[in-house]
Amino acid sequence: MKINYLVGAMSLLALLGVSACGDDDPPPKTGISFEVESFATLESDGTLTSFHPDLITGGVGRDFTVRIALDRPLSETTTVQYSVSGTATRNNPAGSAVNDYTIKEGLNTIVGTDKITIEKGASEANFIITVYEDFSFEVNDNDSPLETIIIKLTSIVSGNAVIGTTDTHTFTIEEDDAIILLQWYVNGTNSFGDVDMDLFVWLDGDLINSSTYDNASGTRTSPYEGLFIPAGFPNGTYGVSYNYYSGTSNDVDFVSLMWGRLNGNVYPYFSVTTGQVLVFEANYTLANINNYVQSEIDPLVVQTMVKNGVAYTNISQINVPASGSRVDGLGHTINRNDLPKLSDMKLRMVEIPNSLRKK
Repeated sequence: MKINYLVGAMSLLALLGVSACGDDDPPPKTGISFEVESFATLESDGTLTSFHPDLITGGVGRDFTVRIALDRPLSETTTVQYSVSGTATRNNPAGSAVNDYTIKEGLNTIVGTDKITIEKGASEANFIITVYEDFSFEVNDNDSPLETIIIKLTSIVSGNAVIGTTDTHTFTIEEDDAIILLQWYVNGTNSFGDVDMDLFVWLDGDLINSSTYDNASGTRTSPYEGLFIPAGFPNGTYGVSYNYYSGTSNDVDFVSLMWGRLNGNVYPYFSVTTGQVLVFEANYTLANINNYVQSEIDPLVVQTMVKNGVAYTNISQINVPASGSRVDGLGHTINRNDLPKLSDMKLRMVEIPNSLRKK
């Protein structure tokens, strides 16, 4: 039997012709999405390098990679427009405050103010969010310690691509500074009377932060002093002073309330229900008055705690001086319902110790 080779050859050519014509079709579009919808981190890793470079020499912040998923390699350089929203501050604000973060280029990307350009041929890409520690305790009007960066891919400016289903990435920054709130009562009552107390935190003789509202003179109508310790401050043993600055009461019950990562537990900021705040109590008499301005004697350190990273351990009880003073359980009811909202307290801004100041 004869085989018609001519017909077979023509059929093969026809198939090749169809294939060649298909090569002229545009390549399929690359789907561009975020690899994950969300990510969360603390503001600091507990080191000086986590600070904003405008605040401390050697501060660089911390870099976090945001991955972009490409479902196939890009056939051409592609530019994607994006929008940024959320509560964190991106641009360096006016005054002494600094920005919370920056966005910069990463693998196969060039990042502009509102555009990301991804290189031709890329099969993977990412950009970087740099988060900065600062000298502020930041909470919103609802006392939330969370700030957000919400990045949304909005359109393809140029290139052979399409935005995929995961078009939004929410990056959350959690405030991680420790808070100390001093509260007091006099003569076994819920009144704060004619008493002025102050609050100080020290590290190796350096004043880290202080709260010295003049309650006795009537410039403030509540018995509170509050401050925070930036989580990026150095590791070491910190000292706390609860100073009886002036007053007429011989029976001052005072309470120290703390929030943060303390003694192996996490105490949510300004939660005051049972087990959600670390409480220390003590009592001062007139013998404990220390008008440090007149005497030029620093307030006495009566409590210590050891900082390691963003956490504090070995937090001691309050050690009241023996002369005319005592430490006891008091049996006093803490009027926690009268505590102010954290956002209304206006916690004192931290004083940068000379040893840490930017040169």
